[in-house]
Amino acid sequence: MHTARRKYLTVALAFVALVVLIAGYIIKHSQETSAHELQLKIDVTAAELQEKTRLLVKNQATESIDSYVKDCSSASRNTFDHSLDTLASLDHGELVTLNLLFDACASYFADRKAAMYESTVMTYETYRTLVTLHESFVTLDPAPTTLEDWDLLLSLEKQKVALLQAQVPLQRGVIELLLSGAQPTDESVRALMSQAQEISQSAAVLTRQIESISAKLFNS
Repeated sequence: MHTARRKYLTVALAFVALVVLIAGYIIKHSQETSAHELQLKIDVTAAELQEKTRLLVKNQATESIDSYVKDCSSASRNTFDHSLDTLASLDHGELVTLNLLFDACASYFADRKAAMYESTVMTYETYRTLVTLHESFVTLDPAPTTLEDWDLLLSLEKQKVALLQAQVPLQRGVIELLLSGAQPTDESVRALMSQAQEISQSAAVLTRQIESISAKLFNS
């Protein structure tokens, strides 16, 4: 009787041990599979993030963004840019033409940059989430491309977007003053042009910083 009971207990314990081993294997296999699938998603998202960032740094955009953020016509763009470059020497008729082109042309580059920035941030947030989730499955070696680098680059790009957007109303203000009869040498005009120049200089500083960080990211 006792011998039969011991045999039963032995078989039962062996069965429980087998179940535990199988369960452990299934869990480990499931975790490894999940980690592998996550890594694949990370790789795809990282490639997308790098491509978007390259475009962002170059002040370009994806085809999707270019399909809905539209520039004015080539002829209008040429006229608008040339008129801005020679603003101080424009006669009244040329100022009127410039003012008419303003709404269609002035904010295009700022709008496209802003849209590209938002798109890049969305991809980055996805990438960050995937990396954080992956770290809960496996211990990762320190990545050469750190999240801190992306954070800094996108922070600088956000500042650059703000500067580009801030230039638009300054340009409008100068044009309106000149149309009202003010001279390029008037203090009111010079004040706005000085602000615009300061913005351009600040944007140039940001550009150099951004290029330095992006070179580190892409060469890592």
